[in-house]
Amino acid sequence: LAVGMLVYGNERLWVMSFASAAAIGSKALFRVGVGPILENGTRATRHVLNPSNFGVSLTLLLVPWAGGAPPYQYVENVSGAWDMVLPLLVFTSGSLLNTKFTGRIPLAAAWVAGFVVQGLARSAMNGTPWEAALAPMTGLAFVLYTFYMVTDPGTTPEQPWCQVAFGAGVAMVYGLIVQSHHVFGFYYALTIVSAIRGLWLASRTWQPSVSRWRTALRPRAWEYRWRALPLFLSQGLAVLASAWWTGSLAMPVSSLAGVVAVVLGGLAVSLRIWGVGLISATTMASMSLATDRLVTTGVYGLVRNPLYLADLLLFLGYACFLPLPIAVAFMGFHLARTLRLITFEESQLAARHGPPFAEYVARVPRLWPRLALPPAAAVDWREGVAASAIWVGFAVGYVAVWLAGDVWAITPFETAGFAFAAVYFSRARRFLRRPVGAA
Repeated sequence: LAVGMLVYGNERLWVMSFASAAAIGSKALFRVGVGPILENGTRATRHVLNPSNFGVSLTLLLVPWAGGAPPYQYVENVSGAWDMVLPLLVFTSGSLLNTKFTGRIPLAAAWVAGFVVQGLARSAMNGTPWEAALAPMTGLAFVLYTFYMVTDPGTTPEQPWCQVAFGAGVAMVYGLIVQSHHVFGFYYALTIVSAIRGLWLASRTWQPSVSRWRTALRPRAWEYRWRALPLFLSQGLAVLASAWWTGSLAMPVSSLAGVVAVVLGGLAVSLRIWGVGLISATTMASMSLATDRLVTTGVYGLVRNPLYLADLLLFLGYACFLPLPIAVAFMGFHLARTLRLITFEESQLAARHGPPFAEYVARVPRLWPRLALPPAAAVDWREGVAASAIWVGFAVGYVAVWLAGDVWAITPFETAGFAFAAVYFSRARRFLRRPVGAA
């Protein structure tokens, strides 16, 4: 029913069949573990992608001549009072359903408020009438989406503040998609945010030793040793993929994408400098994992892996410059790579420090910072900045991209960051190789 209401298949029935099969199949294919491991070694699972939304999104992505239902579709053949009665009926029933049964009113309110904010922001930046940006809200399709799709209780958070973050996140991603001149932003935005939430839920319970195949695929030491290599390769591959996708090496950037990238880059650099200032450049320069001490103060008292969180934020900022499919693949690769590195590090630290590390894991989240005052710690800010030159180069480059409206503006700043880091870390490695007691 949802697919039939939301997809226009040019009178081809197989399009509806494909979308429905994809929706139903996603409930079996895309699941994450929830809760503790049971005595039989299994864990309860739940699906994470909104089924009908995923089926619609996949169909619109793979079948270019299929389309979404236009906003006026449901009231095209009615007139007079019915133009208002039909949306009002859907609004009333949806409000009642989400108030008394699903408890998703905070999510719906955050989505609507976020939609208004992103619409006004895009209008201000593009110099276009605000009425055009908010016009989708006048269609019955928007009301159906708000009360019957984005609020799906099976694939959205339970806690009110998490619901607000989820709804606002969908609105933000929708704004980025529309600003990038892609249609069907409603469906793609919800799929992307649901997938991000699913990966986050999976990261909380993922244990490589649970099953035989996970043991076979556990992270290796060489992955950690060459962990910096993707910094050099992934960006270049993303640019080549973008050129293949668009047919041009030109990479213009919208103002909204530039602003989001600047904010994410600033957060990434701040986390990176804070985290590196609590360890040392020699630790960062080492090709092997240093497990001689367990740092749990400062930013490490808020999140166990601030440096990897900074990496993800930085890459998410760069993904704002890429076409949507390339951006999703780019972030998927870096998220998978980051989780593997974290798993390797934490297994080594657990083997070295035992119960103290287990207590630390139980108290501090892996990648989502807790809201608390950080434990006091002495931070070497100068070394933190110097050892984070690559990330500083990226963040400053994001500002240049925002101002110039072109991705290639990042090149000199990124190059300078890599050059400084090469010199700085080569000196740190010479210090590591120096014999004990040498002057």
